[in-house]
Amino acid sequence: MIESLLLSATHVFTYADQQRLSNASGFFFERDGRLFVVTSRHVVIDEPGHVPDRIEIELHIDPDDMARSVAFSIPLYRDGRGIWRQGVDIGGQIDVAVVEIERPALPPTTPPFSSTRKPSSSETASGPTGSSFRCCLA
Repeated sequence: MIESLLLSATHVFTYADQQRLSNASGFFFERDGRLFVVTSRHVVIDEPGHVPDRIEIELHIDPDDMARSVAFSIPLYRDGRGIWRQGVDIGGQIDVAVVEIERPALPPTTPPFSSTRKPSSSETASGPTGSSFRCCLA
C-alpha cells in the first residue's frame, strides 16, 4: 500500500529567524525508507539575497477535515552546513533540492492528539533534531 503522504503536495514557507521570506510548493519522496520533501533549489538558497535558515511545511492531519493541519519546521543548516541535497544532471546543477524529513520528528497523525485533551490553536512541540511542529487549526 502506498503511503498517502507520498501522494500529496505541500506548501513550503521559508524563514530567516522568525521572519517569513517566501512561499513555494513541494512534494514528498521516499527512497530506501527515508522521507524527503522536494522543492526548487532556489527555495532553500538563492544567493546573495535569499538565504533562509529553515523551511516550514504544512501537513494535513485529518483526512475528514482538510482544514486541520500542522506546520512542521525543518532547519536548513546543521553545524553551519546546509542539509539539503541539490539536483545535478549532465549539464551541472539543476533547480531541484531535497531535504530529508526525520520520521520520528513528524507530528502525530489522525487522530492528531490524545482524545483526553484538545490542542490549543498554536501548540508547538519539538522533534529530536530541532524539527518542530505547530498546530494550525482552522
